[in-house]
Amino acid sequence: MVTVNGFGKRTKKSEYKLQRRGGLGLRTAKITSRNGQLVAMRVIPIDDARDLIILSEKGQAIRLPLSQVSLLGRSTQGVTLMKFKKAGDKIASITLV
Repeated sequence: MVTVNGFGKRTKKSEYKLQRRGGLGLRTAKITSRNGQLVAMRVIPIDDARDLIILSEKGQAIRLPLSQVSLLGRSTQGVTLMKFKKAGDKIASITLV
């Protein structure tokens, strides 16, 4: 899970309960003005050895192993994955390689 202001986290699938008809949804992150709205979320195996590439709107890019992204609970804000070099920059997209 990655937010617009560069925060992200990994969460175990077991923390998400199965919803049925009439379910109101589950919170996957505590969204605040500090971390911003959710940009992307992917379901991956917990021991996945791939890398995460994060791209910003102003052209900044970073690549980091998924193992370096913190494993946190469902209702947390996450940790800083990307610090921006230019003021006003935001996360545009992510991809796994």
